Amino acid sequence: MQTTRAGEQGAQHGTGRADEAGSRHAHHTVPGRRERKKDAVRRALRVAALRLVSERGLAAVTVEDITDVADVSKRTFFNYFSCKEDALVGPGRELGERIAGELACRPPGEPWLQALRAVFDHLVAEVERTPERRADWAARMQLVQIYPGELLPRQLAAFADLERAVVAGIALRADADADLYPALVGAVAVAVARVAFTWWCQSDSASSLVAALDRAFDLLAAGLADPAVPEPTPVSGPALAATARIATTVPL
Repeated sequence: MQTTRAGEQGAQHGTGRADEAGSRHAHHTVPGRRERKKDAVRRALRVAALRLVSERGLAAVTVEDITDVADVSKRTFFNYFSCKEDALVGPGRELGERIAGELACRPPGEPWLQALRAVFDHLVAEVERTPERRADWAARMQLVQIYPGELLPRQLAAFADLERAVVAGIALRADADADLYPALVGAVAVAVARVAFTWWCQSDSASSLVAALDRAFDLLAAGLADPAVPEPTPVSGPALAATARIATTVPL
C-alpha cells in the first residue's frame, strides 16, 4: 500500500507550533511504569496489525498473525482489542483517559476550548516528534479510507469513546455533570480533531499535523465565518450613467 504524502513527510514538518504546544503544557501527566508497559504492548499490536494489513490486505490477516509478529499471546491481544479491526483504528479509550488526565493539570480558570486545544496540541506534538508514530497515524487513517465498510464504524465508535472521556474530564473539573456545556465543548473539540486528522491525511500539502489542528481550532475560534467573498466593484462614471438610463426606460 502506498503511503500519502502526509505519511511520507514524518520528519519534514514545522517545529514552531510543536515547541509552542510543549511550552504551553509544562504540567502534563507522566505515565507510571505499568502504564508505559501496557502502552508498549498496545503499540506493538497496533504496529503489527498496520504492517500486516498494509502488506496483505484486511481479509488475509488474522489475530493469530498479529500476535505472532508482536510476540504475544492471543489472550494478551484480547486484553487490549476485541478484534483485529479495533487494532487498526484510533484514537481509542486510552487516549481519552490521557486527555482527561491532562485536562486536570491545566491552570484553574482557563477557558475550556483553550485548555482542550493546548492538550490536543501537546499530544499531537509528541506524535510529530516521532516520525514512526506520525507515519502510523497516517497509515491508520488511510486504511479507514480503503476499507470504510469494515473500519469506519469502528473509527467513529473510537472517537465516541474519546468524546465521552473528554466530556467526563470537563464535567469532573467543572463540577457540572448535568450541564449542557461540558457535552457541547467536548463534542466540538473532538470533532475539530477528527476533521483535522482526516484533512491532514488526505492533503497533499506539506503542513504538519499540529498546523492542521491549529488551523481547525483557529477557524472555530473565529466563529466558523464564511470565507471572505470579494465585494462587488462600485459602479461609477459612464457605466453608472448607462445603468441609470436603462432603469428609466424599463417599464415597471
